[in-house]
Amino acid sequence: MRRLLWLAATSAALVGRGSLKPRRSIQRRVFGRQGIDLRPLRPLVDVVEEEYITADSKLTKDRSVVIVTTASLPWMTGTAVNPALRAAYMVGGGYEDVTLLLPWLEDDNDQRTLFNGRVFANKSEQELFVRDWIKKNAPDADASTLKLGWYPSRYATGLGSILNLDDITSHIPSDKNDIVILEEPEHLNWYRNGPRWTSRFRHVCGIAHTNYEAYAIADNEDKDGAPEEYFNVKAERFFTETVTRAHCDVVVQLSRTLRPLPHSRVENVHGVRKCFLDVGASGGPPAYQPKPGNARCYFVGKAMWAKGYTQLLVLLQDSTDVEIDCYGGGPELADIQNKSRVLQTSLNFKGPADHADSSIFGAYDVFVNPSISEVLCTATAEALAMGKRVVIAEHPSNEFFYQFDTCYKVPPGDSEAFSRQLQHALDAAAQDRVRYKPWASSQLPDSLKPLTWAAATDRLVQASALDARAPPARLALASLVMHSYHWGMTASPLALDLFLTMSGAGPHTPWSEWRERSIGLSSLKRGDESDSKFQEILRRNLATTSKALKNANRLSKVIQERLRKRDGAARVARHMGPTVSGRPRRRRKLREALPGPGVPDAAEEEESLLEESLFFDSEEPSPKESWPRTRRFWRRLRGDVRYLSASWLEPRQFRERDRSLPRRVATRAARATQSLRRELALNRTATKYFL
Repeated sequence: MRRLLWLAATSAALVGRGSLKPRRSIQRRVFGRQGIDLRPLRPLVDVVEEEYITADSKLTKDRSVVIVTTASLPWMTGTAVNPALRAAYMVGGGYEDVTLLLPWLEDDNDQRTLFNGRVFANKSEQELFVRDWIKKNAPDADASTLKLGWYPSRYATGLGSILNLDDITSHIPSDKNDIVILEEPEHLNWYRNGPRWTSRFRHVCGIAHTNYEAYAIADNEDKDGAPEEYFNVKAERFFTETVTRAHCDVVVQLSRTLRPLPHSRVENVHGVRKCFLDVGASGGPPAYQPKPGNARCYFVGKAMWAKGYTQLLVLLQDSTDVEIDCYGGGPELADIQNKSRVLQTSLNFKGPADHADSSIFGAYDVFVNPSISEVLCTATAEALAMGKRVVIAEHPSNEFFYQFDTCYKVPPGDSEAFSRQLQHALDAAAQDRVRYKPWASSQLPDSLKPLTWAAATDRLVQASALDARAPPARLALASLVMHSYHWGMTASPLALDLFLTMSGAGPHTPWSEWRERSIGLSSLKRGDESDSKFQEILRRNLATTSKALKNANRLSKVIQERLRKRDGAARVARHMGPTVSGRPRRRRKLREALPGPGVPDAAEEEESLLEESLFFDSEEPSPKESWPRTRRFWRRLRGDVRYLSASWLEPRQFRERDRSLPRRVATRAARATQSLRRELALNRTATKYFL
């Protein structure tokens, strides 16, 4: 029980300002009354046996699912296409309630930039486009019952990404609080200020698509020193780990290319569109007339050096007898063509083309992709679905494709191995044309079924499962503290705009507007005393944020000291028995080591009466209610307790009265709260930012 009281004390000290007073607030969340679990978090096992999967993490078809993504069609990027197909095939696969939440670009110029000049007058018009695209590209999935939602956003040119303008959870209907799938959870939460996703949803699964760390390192290649040692790389690592710890129960990474994140698994949970699988089901390249001449190999990718052209030129410098047709446009196309001409490689640049156009790509026998910069190459999966032989780099991003017999891997930069494997692939493709029978069944071969979206959904269900025997990540103290850190940095709109500007994204509100709003004198010109006044306002905001972070660090040291004292007291009690030096141990000593209920004096009784009004009597929850509010949990609470309410760790505006604790425990927790506050005051910690 003493552990519980200590937990209540530390959690109460992390947030809030001023003295505690009874407050009435509207109940906004259902699953926010959680506990804290101090057991160490271990790496997730690859597969959880069915009998040990927690009820909350089972993605059964009768549950409500919300999919939140960072991009929307008609922007043809992976984070727009794959979430749309995932939602469509989940509905087509039998999921009863699926909602796809998309970003709505409020600025017409942002739409023109991303949508090739197209502008939607309203959300309904763009929703019709999205539904029409899904109907054309997922004809085998009846997605008529798919629900679409929107959240306000803008395009940040400096980052090349879409950023949310406010708390995304406020745009999700209140009855959708079961399962949420965050496509790019780090991207969705970097600049978001709001409650934890785990406070709203029973299960939060993140899917990491993009290697943002590689992009940050690439920005430093022209600078002196090691590119990975610059501030932008370290900041990306820190904030990515912070927000994924704070908001996700489990993170699914598409490949091992990404830096391992807390409580994450590696699994490819993407599928391939039906138009590609139809080519493979019809027989693949042998069903098409071969290309004229020696052009049997091709490569598809945006004309950028980072997409694999550097590796391709290296591998072909000793192979002049192989012709490869390259499809794709981009800003570096002219440079790539010039260097290819200088090196006298046999690359034929054909310009942009849609990989789904079987009239162009159906007859090619071999797909070549030496890229090592992708997290998971969609073009490779599409080529395999069309029944082609693929020659790819031996790299963690391609591990999923090794299971296919038509896959040939080459060590990066090994031109001899590349020539050898490419010849093996061409010979095997020639044998495929000899064995081809046009009258054969047009059913999809079993070897290609792992590429379907149905198989991808099954892998997602398996990868998002949690083990009931392991401590849940949402109850870890580190997850709660990480959210407090991040919330403190983005709480002020002005501080958030400073954060956005420093990261290269640009402010949500123009600085000229901030200047007028802060000073209140729009008539003063730049260079007058108003500039120095505005600079002083910015300095104060930065100082306040810096001081809050310093206080958070000091508070974490106090928590560590409490842990040390608690563990020391527990060891003494375990090894020395009920007495020390033949005399009974003084209860006061234990209370100094860790605040406990003890025998309250008059002052403590008065404090407890004051704070009891924060809590209410509540009936024991019924077995039908969600974990952990079950009868078994409450029985365990009276014995060996390891859970306690964590709602105090929420910022004040997101908190509500906690009805999940029995009155007896709530009273003692209130006393422990006051004890920790006194200790923080004695340690000269500036607690006004937390208490």
